Amino acid sequence: MTYAKQAKRRTAAKNSRKAAATKPEPANAPRTIRCTRVVSRDEARAKLIAQGLTVSQWAKQNGVPYDTARKVLQGHNTGKFGAAHKVAVLLSLKRGTAVLA
Repeated sequence: MTYAKQAKRRTAAKNSRKAAATKPEPANAPRTIRCTRVVSRDEARAKLIAQGLTVSQWAKQNGVPYDTARKVLQGHNTGKFGAAHKVAVLLSLKRGTAVLA
């Protein structure tokens, strides 16, 4: 193989790696939410009211069960794992990460 062919092949490989690295994420890719500032349950509830949302509407928007969101806001569920953990992180009631599907 000649030097020119080798150089052409290297350039093509480099360009394909660049294209693969700069591909945008698909629209349906899951998003990760990270909470760093923790607020109280009353502050979280006030934030929902300020946005003009009910707990039911907020739960539908974020893909979590209404009952779980209500229990976390009322303090009956601490949000240690599962959907309750996701609710607590999304409402900034605890530090952590939650994946939105």
